Amino acid sequence: MKVVVVGAGDIGIAAVISAKYVTSEVYLLEKEQNEVMKVKSEMTLTAIRGDATNPRTLKNALEKFGDIDVLISATKDDSMNLYICMNAKQIYGKRIRTIATIKNRSDLEDWIPDYVDHLLCPEDLINEKISKISALRNAVMYEPLSEPGLCLTTFKARYGQDIIAKTCMNLDLPKTCRIVAIYRGDNVILDVELTEIRDGDRILVIGDWESMVRFDDLMGSGGSTTNVVILGATAQGIRLAKNLSKNDNMRLKIMDEDLARCKAADAALPSVSVVQGNLLDPAFLRSENVIRANVVIPAFDNDEKNLLSCVTGIRFGVEKVVTRYRNEEYGDIFGYTGVESAIGLKKTVTNDINMHLVDENDPGRHNNGMILLERQGEFLLSVVMRHNCRALGKPLGNLALPDGVRICAVMNMDPEGNYIYAPISLKTVIGIGDKVMFYYYMTDYYELIQLFGLNIPEI
Repeated sequence: MKVVVVGAGDIGIAAVISAKYVTSEVYLLEKEQNEVMKVKSEMTLTAIRGDATNPRTLKNALEKFGDIDVLISATKDDSMNLYICMNAKQIYGKRIRTIATIKNRSDLEDWIPDYVDHLLCPEDLINEKISKISALRNAVMYEPLSEPGLCLTTFKARYGQDIIAKTCMNLDLPKTCRIVAIYRGDNVILDVELTEIRDGDRILVIGDWESMVRFDDLMGSGGSTTNVVILGATAQGIRLAKNLSKNDNMRLKIMDEDLARCKAADAALPSVSVVQGNLLDPAFLRSENVIRANVVIPAFDNDEKNLLSCVTGIRFGVEKVVTRYRNEEYGDIFGYTGVESAIGLKKTVTNDINMHLVDENDPGRHNNGMILLERQGEFLLSVVMRHNCRALGKPLGNLALPDGVRICAVMNMDPEGNYIYAPISLKTVIGIGDKVMFYYYMTDYYELIQLFGLNIPEI
């Protein structure tokens, strides 16, 4: 597979990283020479200078790279990304797949151009994650999966919850969810059935959204109403508030220091309380009962300001702090300060592209999605089973899985060609054409090849 990425900004580089998980043939087209040189000095790939908005330049570049399978346009201009995808389709026809990045999908309403196979809006993806984490009292991380309706959610166990001191096999779990792993300090526990839940455990669960809600209730989630405070009446903050306001169980407040932004938020959010004041003044924050909020969400455009707001929320003893960051260096910094729900731009973009890069209709490719998880060397992989898979025809209970591997789901294809998610057990048998989703952490790659065949990317 050959992938061309247009644009060397943050999203473009994230797209390059995503593509390199799937194929070694990744190319970059960037109009600024200094950006091209910077990328070449930091990464091993072919990068050339050229203005992709010029149809002739784009055509010459694509012909230089050879037969291209996927084009990802990630410039800073939404309209140019759509235009570049349109020109790529005119050059290659339907055989090339195109991905266009945009800042605000609402600008297009429900319209998706027929020359764009996938629209990637990082802000929408981040807002969805924040909304889901905020809606579940015990959730700290959330990842949507390639199969419609499926997701991965990490829950935090705390002293006093109903789930504490119970073994996983004795939990009354929803049928459509499965505990994948338990994080206990630096350890990852995959033999979860006999594991007793302890205070501080982080529980990774796969299933549909309804099962996530039921699992959250099973843990003992507390009150039915969630008080949410958004710090920052920025464009992102307003869009997030609009999304959260759809949840009837949430009581929202958005706060900012800037009066003009507060007025704009008040006009855009008639059902949300908007407050103007000094967000660094503890007395002001106490007067607005921020200390009683269940969730505080810093939504500024600046990573440093979001970090400072997170620290303030933690000092106030807020139940949960959820935020975002753009600079990858801040990922560890948020973790050091005790923020468990910090969502990074690059990882969000990487996971979304990973789920859309591989064409499931291509008989030569059978890896149908890969999700990067929280730790180095930790992934969720989806693989379609073929004849060379040693796991075929065997019950899951009889499989000798490599260390660090746990099967999360086995999905069968219905008559219409859609994969159906269903509960699995030790008696579940893997058949040809089934899609198997499995958790992978620091595992010997060649052991995976022997068990599942040669369709797994080397990661």
